[in-house]
Amino acid sequence: MSDKPSFVTTWIEPESAANTNYQPVYPYNHVTQTKGGHSFELDDTPTRERIRLQHGKGTFVEMHPNGDQVTKIIRDGYTIILGDHNVAIGTEKYTRTEAQAYLNNPEVFVNLTPEEVEYLQSVVDGKTQKKLNITVYGDVSMHVTGNKVEQVDGNVEQYIKGNYTQTVEGIHSVASFGNMEINAGASQLGKLTINTPDYVKINGDLAVSSEIKAQKITSETRVDAGTGISAGALGFVTITGGLSVGIPVAIPEQILCAGTITSFSSVNAPLGNFGISSSVLSFDIVNQLIRKVHTHMAYRGPTSPPLNSETSE
Repeated sequence: MSDKPSFVTTWIEPESAANTNYQPVYPYNHVTQTKGGHSFELDDTPTRERIRLQHGKGTFVEMHPNGDQVTKIIRDGYTIILGDHNVAIGTEKYTRTEAQAYLNNPEVFVNLTPEEVEYLQSVVDGKTQKKLNITVYGDVSMHVTGNKVEQVDGNVEQYIKGNYTQTVEGIHSVASFGNMEINAGASQLGKLTINTPDYVKINGDLAVSSEIKAQKITSETRVDAGTGISAGALGFVTITGGLSVGIPVAIPEQILCAGTITSFSSVNAPLGNFGISSSVLSFDIVNQLIRKVHTHMAYRGPTSPPLNSETSE
């Protein structure tokens, strides 16, 4: 992220050809001046030719020897156009094809000055692009009652030292044919907040290098974890799904495990099927009750219930 746009430039008002060091020379300067202080100058002083129209309060328009024009308004300025307004900056007198034709024509080239040759060559090389520099020592307000269309063939840079607020009453669309990057804050400080009354939809994969925090995360298919998944006090809940450990497929409403299931307290189930079962200490409540009350028929009649209680089988 750049600290300052590369296009920021400064400019100053060019000095008049008639200044304290170079005064107009008589009889080349033709001046018309009124009693109110308004003046009109047609200055033909060699190498310092100029035209100047000046108001008595100081507002003026001056054309310099090199063709530059300076318009300076001492107070407020107003431009009112009832029709279209067209402004072209940096347009060339000749196209690249025309400039190359003049340079290749010996009859034309021999009459060209070095400055004209340099200019034509710059047109051919495409190095004649000009700039628009606007400096406002205050606020800027623009009101467009219709549509606004902008086309930029190069890059766009903005450097805003304060806040940036944008309000769109309709649909806001941003499209990028390349990558898009959003940076918030400096170094490790800063956050990006997205407020929406409904939801945020991402048509693609979401890669997060840190954590995702949410009140609830819902997946329509599955959630994959590269290292592990942990849950809080409410644990893992599934209504119709299954749990599979070490096996790539889960069966609804069943727990599948390719290894050992270990519990440090107890495992409770109304029905259990075991291929091979071993235990250090186990209690079978139903069978214990049956064993305590059952008797056998003997030679002298029924026997009594077992005298010792069953603790394991």
